[in-house]
Amino acid sequence: MIGWIYPESCVDEQTIQAYSNNHAEFIAKYDSACGGIADYFATSFPSGAKVLDIGCGSGRDLRILHEMGYTADGIDPCPEFVESISNRMCQYGATVEVASLPSLKSVEDGSYDAVLCSAVLMHLPEEQLFDAAFSIRRIFHEKGRLLISIPLQGEGATLESDGRLFNGVSPDQIELLFERIGFRLISRWDSEDALGRAGRQWASLLFELESRSGSRPIDTIESVLNKDRKVATYKLALFRSLAEIAVTNYNLAEWTHSGRIKVPISALADKWVEYYWPIIESDKNIPQNTGKPITFRTQLDDLVQYYKKLGGISSFSAEYRNGELSTEGNRLHRLLLQKVKTAIKQPVYHAGGGEHLVFQYDPNDRTVLVGCDIWKELSLMGTWIQDATILRWAELTAKISGDRIKPSDVIDCLLTVPETKRVVHAAKKFYDSLADKRCVWSDQSILREYDLDHAIPFSLWKNNDLWNLLPANSKVNGKKRDKLPEQELIKRRRDCIVDYWSKINDAYPARFKYEAEKFVGIGNFTASNWENRLFSTFSEAIEITAIQRGIERWNIPAASSSTAMMEQATQKISLVVHDEIDVSEQYSSCVPFFSLQAAAGAFSDGQEVEPENEPEGWVEVDTFRRLEKGMFVAQVVGHSMEPRIPDGSFCLFQSPVTGSRSGRIVLVQHHEISDPDHGGRYTVKQYESTKRVPSDESQLEWGHESIVFKPFNKDYDDIPFEGDPEDLIVVAEFLEVLDG
Repeated sequence: MIGWIYPESCVDEQTIQAYSNNHAEFIAKYDSACGGIADYFATSFPSGAKVLDIGCGSGRDLRILHEMGYTADGIDPCPEFVESISNRMCQYGATVEVASLPSLKSVEDGSYDAVLCSAVLMHLPEEQLFDAAFSIRRIFHEKGRLLISIPLQGEGATLESDGRLFNGVSPDQIELLFERIGFRLISRWDSEDALGRAGRQWASLLFELESRSGSRPIDTIESVLNKDRKVATYKLALFRSLAEIAVTNYNLAEWTHSGRIKVPISALADKWVEYYWPIIESDKNIPQNTGKPITFRTQLDDLVQYYKKLGGISSFSAEYRNGELSTEGNRLHRLLLQKVKTAIKQPVYHAGGGEHLVFQYDPNDRTVLVGCDIWKELSLMGTWIQDATILRWAELTAKISGDRIKPSDVIDCLLTVPETKRVVHAAKKFYDSLADKRCVWSDQSILREYDLDHAIPFSLWKNNDLWNLLPANSKVNGKKRDKLPEQELIKRRRDCIVDYWSKINDAYPARFKYEAEKFVGIGNFTASNWENRLFSTFSEAIEITAIQRGIERWNIPAASSSTAMMEQATQKISLVVHDEIDVSEQYSSCVPFFSLQAAAGAFSDGQEVEPENEPEGWVEVDTFRRLEKGMFVAQVVGHSMEPRIPDGSFCLFQSPVTGSRSGRIVLVQHHEISDPDHGGRYTVKQYESTKRVPSDESQLEWGHESIVFKPFNKDYDDIPFEGDPEDLIVVAEFLEVLDG
């Protein structure tokens, strides 16, 4: 069937005229083309779909669609094209009409499963593109597919010599245009020109209509936050709590077969208590509802007053996490949660208004149901949505108060979190009690002072859960700061992390389980496999946070083992290492080979090393020095003594050290030393000391005023020695770096 319908506005008139004047040439040219956008039909359109070809031209693509089993109709603004198709393709039974973008008045709403729009949008004046996109959306069924082709070159509007308009709009502009009105880009293919024209390339864009209303998930969220009638702050609290859970406790969510997400109302209630507590506790009367108090104000105020002399929200949070609420505290909290859960249901039932409710409540398992698309948006944009809800919450509160309350005062309340020191006290107390602990990141032995590191920085998640608090060397933690550890470091330190978790779980089982279950999901913290599940979630959360928030990553190079040292010895320098040698060769051509750690132990009594101390081997050395007992070779790992001792150098040492040590490079050992490169209780540094001069003749002995171990590398700090000099062991003196 052929219809003749001339729209009120259409593709540029000069362009239509150019096609009409040269229709025979264009038909022959287009019919001869091979491939092109037709290569993507099977991928783009569901089997048996009803397709509208907008700008069907010669009818080539219309014919291919029919031959592939699709039901396809066509429209084109050029009458000559439509007449040609009707004469040559009547056997397909297609409806082909003279019609044009942007209006598509002759096409009924929701009448097609798919639309093909090949090499058409480039001919529309740019000011008509939005109306055209809107018309295309109108004619779709839900989840319809749209396949568009457009030139890759987008360099502004131009006119061809034959008068055809090319608007110069880029594929990226087209993508944004359609995504703004409810489409989602599924695929994109860039290809050469099917007609073989030099310098012309095409982008084929495949979209799916996610919502005929044109509303994207983020638009729905914005509509509720900005446009819904709000007489209380409940809707804002609901979105903030959902967004926070979607970002930091996303495993609490259960994915259903119906395409909805279930979130426990108890998890939301915990967040609401945290949000509203500082508001109720404030010295100012900060209203949260128009005309009357919020429904749970009395119960929350009772709990706030009970904890007022016990340390406030920080004490409550610590006791609640540890499962240590008193009988009265537990009673007040239970009554509060009942009221809060009832309050949560109000925005659940009414957000969105009318027939387009955003949430549902399932009384059977006490969960709030969220659409999959909304949940995805909360997961991807949760950090910004939280910020937006806090700002709108503050503005709404100011409005409810008649501008008596400033938005800034409300924001201060909404950003209040339990005092970090109080909440992390249990973790600090536990790690203080561990006699043998090492830095979670560097593996350095922790002897005295250390930091409790938030693995996921507090500035990002505001998270004081026990699994996120790990002991770290203070200098190492200072370098990490608000960065996130790289995946390689996390995996390398897995055993240490899990070991700390296991120990602190034994110490605080109730709190650890409560916090871990919020993180890995209810029911996923099982006795048999909780370590693997928690570590997997921990690693995933760090990676997702780094990607979504653009957080800088941080790492520490893996330390070399003694086996690796021996392997490097044969590669870096010409050392010949023997497991055993003849006694006659000992200290004539060979000296013992030790790791620094072994050497510090073997020579710690200041005596010459004996063969029974079992060196890791004997090394032939080429040196101008005369070898003697007490000499040995060890590898110095790290950068602190560069350039004098390059990282990984094999060095000749002499033990014992006689005479004054000041100004000499020595290997020293003491239980209070922590080397900045490897964390051991020994170090190779330049020894500097100042003496205390006797003030009178009654003081017969000189004493040490200060002892400092100095690195050569200016990026490293001096190591002041504050222990008893009598306990300090100067193991050996550095003599030289052995060359290959």
